[in-house]
Amino acid sequence: MLEAVVHHPALHLRAPPFVLVSALEAVLPKNVRTVGTSRDDFCPADKPRTREEGLNVSRAIACHHAYLPAGFEDVVAGKNHLEEDRKKWFLNSSGSWYRRIQTDIFSEPYGETSYLQDYMRGKSLYENCRVAITNWTLEAKACEIVPTNENNAARALRLRNRATYLNAIAELQKAFKDAYASAVAEATRVLAIAQSPNKNEKKAAVPAEERARATTARPLFVKLAQEGIPSYYPDDAQFTNLAEIKDAKMLYLARRHEDERFDFWNDHIDSDVLATMFRLARGTVHLRTWISSVSYAKMWANRL
Repeated sequence: MLEAVVHHPALHLRAPPFVLVSALEAVLPKNVRTVGTSRDDFCPADKPRTREEGLNVSRAIACHHAYLPAGFEDVVAGKNHLEEDRKKWFLNSSGSWYRRIQTDIFSEPYGETSYLQDYMRGKSLYENCRVAITNWTLEAKACEIVPTNENNAARALRLRNRATYLNAIAELQKAFKDAYASAVAEATRVLAIAQSPNKNEKKAAVPAEERARATTARPLFVKLAQEGIPSYYPDDAQFTNLAEIKDAKMLYLARRHEDERFDFWNDHIDSDVLATMFRLARGTVHLRTWISSVSYAKMWANRL
């Protein structure tokens, strides 16, 4: 038996979806399209578009294609621009409005600061914490099994290793609970301001999206702060030998086979995640109609 060495996984707060399909408009609002709307409806031939209008149309295109491809210039920008505005749209450089919108449209759903990145970090690192707690618990159980003909030095090492694993479990659980307790306090603060009778104060201090995030996240944060990280095996799970314990140990998410990782994310990317991910398209796309489409749901499950 070797000296036990433990490596604590990183912590990142979970990010539950805060735009829920069940809360989206059931009826198609005026001037809001579905993904299947024809290009002509988005861009009448005689109408030029502002940059903001073009960005909104691009979000609808991205719901279908996952990005803004080349070939949609007239759909996004419209037609019959004054020469000065046309130059802004189609300068042959990275500074053109169309090129910038292409970058924005990709960054919004997938970029480093996007909701999807936040959600996946929270999910994957939470999974890694569960694996760490599970494996350390199994290692501690393994250290309870007394080998035959164990000498004093081997016994001391076995007991020292058990203490190492138990201490690691306690330290990670404390760090995890402390992080979520702080998150509960922050979400509570945000919601208290949002519910303040002073309308000017709450509007200035708490944007609508921050209120929505706090509303959906706080119940989860309270639960995790109280319960900590659950092991994949109950405390009273019985293992009779070291081989059983070894077989029960788990792999961190990044080390699993590609098919297992695909199954993991397929189980955790649901319609509410998609709705939150594409929330900025609500002014152009009727997300409830789009997400309810089986073909689009399957397409995005495979892409993500």
